[in-house]
Amino acid sequence: MVIKKKGLSEVVGFFILLIILLAVLIPLGIYMFSQPTIQTQSAESANSYKNLATEQFRDFQPVVFNAGGFAVAPVYFIYQDGNVYFVFVNKQNPPVTLVIKALEVFNGKTWVTQPVNVVVSTSYATTTFAGFPAIQITLKESPYNNQASYVAAVTQYGNIIYASPPYVLPIAKLIKPLGIASINPYNFSIIEEPGFQQVEETSDCVPLVNFIHSINGPYSNTMTFLGDYLTGNKSLPFSYEGYWFGPIAYPSQSSQSPPSFKGIMKGIFVGANFTFAGANDGYFTGSLGSSQGYPIYFTNGKAESATFNNSFILGSISGVFSGSIIIPGGAINNYFLATSNQLSVTLKGEEGTYYIANVTGSITFNGKFNGYVNGMHEYVDGNNKVINGMINNGTLTGEIISATFTPGYVTVQQFGIAQQQYVNGYINVSNTQISITANGISNLLGQLVAAPIISGTFTNAVFSNAMANSPTQSAFLLFPSPFNVTLNDYVGNLTLSNNHAVGEFNGEIVFPQNQYALSVVAVSDFDGYINGVFSGGYDYLLGGFLSPVTLSVIESNASVLPAYSFPLFSKYEYNVLSPLVIKVQVAIGNPSNVTLEFTKVQVAMKAEGILQLIGQSATPAQPFSATLYGSVEDELNKPIIVTPLNVSNFTLYLTVPINSVFSSSQIFPPSSNQQYEAIESFTVDYIELYLTFVEPNGYGITVSTVIPPYYIPVSGEVNS
Repeated sequence: MVIKKKGLSEVVGFFILLIILLAVLIPLGIYMFSQPTIQTQSAESANSYKNLATEQFRDFQPVVFNAGGFAVAPVYFIYQDGNVYFVFVNKQNPPVTLVIKALEVFNGKTWVTQPVNVVVSTSYATTTFAGFPAIQITLKESPYNNQASYVAAVTQYGNIIYASPPYVLPIAKLIKPLGIASINPYNFSIIEEPGFQQVEETSDCVPLVNFIHSINGPYSNTMTFLGDYLTGNKSLPFSYEGYWFGPIAYPSQSSQSPPSFKGIMKGIFVGANFTFAGANDGYFTGSLGSSQGYPIYFTNGKAESATFNNSFILGSISGVFSGSIIIPGGAINNYFLATSNQLSVTLKGEEGTYYIANVTGSITFNGKFNGYVNGMHEYVDGNNKVINGMINNGTLTGEIISATFTPGYVTVQQFGIAQQQYVNGYINVSNTQISITANGISNLLGQLVAAPIISGTFTNAVFSNAMANSPTQSAFLLFPSPFNVTLNDYVGNLTLSNNHAVGEFNGEIVFPQNQYALSVVAVSDFDGYINGVFSGGYDYLLGGFLSPVTLSVIESNASVLPAYSFPLFSKYEYNVLSPLVIKVQVAIGNPSNVTLEFTKVQVAMKAEGILQLIGQSATPAQPFSATLYGSVEDELNKPIIVTPLNVSNFTLYLTVPINSVFSSSQIFPPSSNQQYEAIESFTVDYIELYLTFVEPNGYGITVSTVIPPYYIPVSGEVNS
């Protein structure tokens, strides 16, 4: 008899195997899908890096109150006499870890890098400054003019912090001038009161310096003009050396070539619209920027250094770079017609260390890469190696032969559907030669809405048709962020479009031309020094429908014309604001044991008075009150020295020009609906005068007085 053995049927075996698989895969799937993806982790890592970099600025902001009730910063970065100090006023460590990787010093010609590796912590504070714990570093290079503003520190996140002078410390331990100042009322005289004047001349073209001297006398070359023109004799070019305060503008002349200036303009420019043609000879050193989203154009220029702060960049720049390049992928999510390929950076770089996060692209390099690509860990070592895809984060040490980066992305769940969302990408470099070309996105109106953002410094920078602009804070371009670019010895063409500038242009400036405007404004407001030649054929506006213009002339062959003239018996009327000219004797007492030294004096003046106008029928119009404001800062040709326990008496001759006018009515020029033709008189009621004598460390002592229209002698009696 044969016995048959029965085994498990195929169906039963399959069901048993399925049960086993489900028992393993379901818990495993739940675990895996509950974990964040590599892309999400890398985005969080990159955002954490960005947040730390932003938060690091809090280390230098006065947000903590000390025992005296003053808001103080966790750390102060101070420069003094060839050394920099990190001062801990509250004797506490900064909230964000702070490591200084390099010091940058501008020596008057170029920015010099001094590599360091200093952890800013109270544990390493081996010295004191102003009585507080401090870290001291000696500079190998002296800054230009020994100024703190020409010293900067680069942190581990690529942030650039500029040094401050000692007097910014909000403490009483710094030595302040313990002086006592007074004005001698018996040796005080007003040489000329401030006020409106309509000066009659027999000629409609008077040499500028002669005109000012005819009003002020031979000792004052300062005058404020309300409605006149500055021009060259017979429309020829004219030279000007001196100070200029107010707009630079001129009437439009479509038949003429655009006006120009060649020489030095050094100061503060507000609302500048011109092209600096410095490609052949000339240079610009200073800071440029905007808070309104107006671009700056660089055409084939070079600079010993260029520092960008939060700037959109288009075009090509190369040089030794320290800082960060951000590809703002988040902006693409706000524009349906935009693609990530429109927003890109191509990069080549020499031997260095590159920190890369949240970018999509391709890199060909010689060296080592260690990081995550497409969510997977990769370590690549060798020459002519290639990485493609989404670089979540990683470090590349070596030479980048070529690279193209576009924004990265993460996968997010929206309404239960997995979607890709663009995120900001980051490339951080320190002291490495690179060249980049940046491309951006524009909206349907042609407005730039997103471009790579640079924050950092290029040394030996080379520009090729580049543009800097403001990152926007909204999808509708309503809130552009402020940005600025600091250039050292820039040579090349540079075009400003309603931008601000602080610095020196030395070369040729070509002003704009607009045949459809009554007047063209090259600079809305200029405050500074001019030495050069204005091209002929144009009459430059001095006041009129624009703000008054104050000229403090050193030397000039220019002439002045009346812009609004009412000839009477062949005479021409010039409209000016005469300055306050005074002689004052001041006594400064020094009760301390430290010698006081004052190198400049700041003067502020307020004059209250009554303005009398002439009506159209030659009858007096209704008088009304007006207030004139003036200020000036004079560098003393000889410092005032007051030794300990002594009193020094000295006499000053001061000219204080009028900077602004406040009144209840428009004064000049008269509009068609105003019932007057001219200003008859301005009677001063009283003048408030403030003098501040300033020491080199920025501290000063102030003395003030009220000047009445006349003095009334009185008798007094004292009872003991």
